[in-house]
Amino acid sequence: MNRDYIPAPRALSKLKEARNALKTVSIYGATGYGKTRIVKEYLDFHKYTYIDCLESGWSFESIPQPGRQVSYVVIDNLQQMDSEREEELKVYLNREDLWLVLISRSPVASWSLPLFAENRLFVINEEDLWLGPDEVMEIAKTRDITLTHEEAQYISVIGNGNAFAIGLALNLIATGQGIDDKLRETVDRMYLVNFEDKVMKYWSPEMVEFLMTVGVVDEFTLELAETLTGDTRVINIIYDLRRAGNFINIEGDVYAIRPIFLKQIRRVALRGFGGTKIKNLCFAAGKYYERHNEYMKALKMYELSDNRGAIKELLIRNARRNTSDGYFWEFREHYLALSEEEILASVPLMSAMSVLQSVLMNPTESERWYGELASFAKRHDGGRKKAALSQLAYLDIMLPHRGSEHLIDILNDTAQRVKNGEIELAQMPLTNNRSSIIRGGKDLYEFVQAGDNLENLISADTLTRILKTNGDTIMEILKSEIALERGEDLYKVLAHVTYAHVSLDAHTNLPLFFVVTAVQMKVAVAMGDYNKAVELIQAFETIAKDIGDKKMVKSAEIGWFKLALRVNDKDKINEWMAKAPSEDMEFCSLERHVYMAKARGYIAQGKLLEARMLLNKMNAYATRYNRVGLMILVRVLSAVVCQRSGVAWREILEEALLIGQEYGYVRTFGEEGAAVYPLLKELDRGDGLNPSIEREYYERVIQSAGVIAAGYPKYLNSDETDRGDFSESAIAILKLQAEGMKIREIAQTLHLSESTVKYHCGETYRKLKVKGKTEAVQKAKTLKII
Repeated sequence: MNRDYIPAPRALSKLKEARNALKTVSIYGATGYGKTRIVKEYLDFHKYTYIDCLESGWSFESIPQPGRQVSYVVIDNLQQMDSEREEELKVYLNREDLWLVLISRSPVASWSLPLFAENRLFVINEEDLWLGPDEVMEIAKTRDITLTHEEAQYISVIGNGNAFAIGLALNLIATGQGIDDKLRETVDRMYLVNFEDKVMKYWSPEMVEFLMTVGVVDEFTLELAETLTGDTRVINIIYDLRRAGNFINIEGDVYAIRPIFLKQIRRVALRGFGGTKIKNLCFAAGKYYERHNEYMKALKMYELSDNRGAIKELLIRNARRNTSDGYFWEFREHYLALSEEEILASVPLMSAMSVLQSVLMNPTESERWYGELASFAKRHDGGRKKAALSQLAYLDIMLPHRGSEHLIDILNDTAQRVKNGEIELAQMPLTNNRSSIIRGGKDLYEFVQAGDNLENLISADTLTRILKTNGDTIMEILKSEIALERGEDLYKVLAHVTYAHVSLDAHTNLPLFFVVTAVQMKVAVAMGDYNKAVELIQAFETIAKDIGDKKMVKSAEIGWFKLALRVNDKDKINEWMAKAPSEDMEFCSLERHVYMAKARGYIAQGKLLEARMLLNKMNAYATRYNRVGLMILVRVLSAVVCQRSGVAWREILEEALLIGQEYGYVRTFGEEGAAVYPLLKELDRGDGLNPSIEREYYERVIQSAGVIAAGYPKYLNSDETDRGDFSESAIAILKLQAEGMKIREIAQTLHLSESTVKYHCGETYRKLKVKGKTEAVQKAKTLKII
């Protein structure tokens, strides 16, 4: 074996296994992965027939005739084989006296799939050929280069495990090049030049032009490829490219040139097409994305096309959308880069700037743009005046910093103006993609205060006129949320939400369906049916993915995270926390529901300082923008964090209760039952309950928290009880108790004495921190102990 060659361990192991079993081998991978090298090195001391499909005039004639002894045959560059030769090859695949090794740049060919299905084909893929840090260190030693494991790991990564690229890197290091970003850049450039010289030259001009064209985007569908190329035969070109090598990744109906090759394709395109044509292709891609409501991708392509006019028009069209499906925060740099003159000339842009500045927590600047819009309305007549007045009415309802005070009066007045034809409202964001209406676009504390009196204050017809959605359905959802928040009977909640569910089409109004799903999940969990909650979020996520609503898929992920918190699934908790947005890099008020989920995650991870810092930020936002429900929740969680940190917490929790008492909030305390219940009980000890807190309200909160505390999120329960805390006998007794057996019956069934059963029951109740059998069974089920 060559002194400076180290084979990829997994590939070599598979090669040996295939030879021992005399099964055909298919080795595939991009150029430079050492496909041919590993085979030739392995067969170095064996007689074998080698056929290279890149050579002119090659044939199968050199393959030995059938005989008693097994012959080894290597067929290289199989991607160049035409369909006629493939049919001829099938004859040799069925010969038992041949061990065939098929080497290709493309994945397993369709004609070989029957072999794979019959377990007669070994596949060695590109990942198997990857050289890791251990192999890099071994190769480096042959060149008298000493590397640390970290340096070898870096070289393996920048070389994508590719033997040729790693060799380039080591050659450069041997000449004095440092192991840094410059090394990565040089290796990339040299590898891709080799790729163009050794691989692309075998491609047809049609294939090269296709890749240069679709290479302006990071990924594409057949429709987008047809739009950019003007060719309806793109599927045939993609098929030819797949045969030519492993250059395109496919996931569902989305195609992507592999990143390692995309760089060179774009360099070739710049030389071949020139900058003007590439910009035109980027502009065409931007228009395609915009037609498909993929505004983020559209903006990126318009930027690449260097078309400022297209960017401005996109910003105006986005400004006409609501905050749920628009991209105000994401486009903020572009909005803020517009000149005063550009903004003042456009009603949608003035409105968008007022919303954006409010989101950025700049109320003064938001009100300035509101004032400019009002001045515009005074100066104009006809359609322009009506457009400005309509936007002002929209802002009166939706501006975040104005809070929700007098919102019912504003809604009633606005609905009357719509009825009179004075204004035309665009679609309002009911939820801002949150799992709530009353805590969605606004914190509707007036609605919670109204309770059963809501319909006397605002009608379903008013809701229909303003929200352009069936007002009766919205009213039922509101009633279910209000009843839940006020701690009312769960069957009452269920009645309202069920009515809304059957009258709602999830595919046409997914945000509202998410609210319905969230209410149903809360009821299911409160009733001890965790599995039903899982079914509900699973069904919602499936619909969101089918529709392709990425924002709602993200919301579903938060729903899954909250369920993971309930059972303290540490792996899922850590996984979500790792990809959650950072509140330290930038604080986006539109992400408040994400931040509150993250605060719970910090508590679950025991990161109390991080939780306290995030909750302080959320408190500043909630106080400044008068988000009542959020103010209560922040204080509840802050009290938990302070108590666990050993600092004063009583006053914080009392403040939460006083706010909740004023507006009728009960469920917010119950949601955090396992952690808050003992703290609530503690408030009534010592000097007694704060006299400003009404006893009747306090008892309602205690009852709500107590019902949930037995089985609520283990992440908030300092009791780390799990199945490992119980003996097999204790678990067996619990299971029989769940079936309704009495002590005597359990003793007879398990062949234990009654005193032994009673002892185990007592220990179980102590560990679970419950008072009796009913609570023990409920909590054991929730914690998955039984």
